[in-house]
Amino acid sequence: MALHKNPRSITGFSLIEMLIATFVLAFGFLSIATLENTSLARSYDDYLRSIAISRLRNICERLYIAGDVNAITAWNKENSAFLPFANSKTRKEKNGYSIQLCWHGHGETENCLTTIAVNLTGS
Repeated sequence: MALHKNPRSITGFSLIEMLIATFVLAFGFLSIATLENTSLARSYDDYLRSIAISRLRNICERLYIAGDVNAITAWNKENSAFLPFANSKTRKEKNGYSIQLCWHGHGETENCLTTIAVNLTGS
């Protein structure tokens, strides 16, 4: 068994190098997890926004076809099944209705969309 005469000729990793490498890897994994969480939250908000757009198109078509104000009441009741904490406000305009649909997305922020539904049936 030969002994090394020069201690600097011994190769390998020191404890400090291993701690630094572990810290860098842990920071990288934490960053990826945060990025994934943010991505999921935004994806959920976009999903809810697409549902809200579909619901607004739905009421516009109902008013265009039927022209019945009672359709708005039924539509308001249906919205809670599609969007979390959904509420809507309807205002009669001279050529139709102004409809605002609000809901709570990720982080309990309130999101709102507004549209004008034109009533062409003369009702």
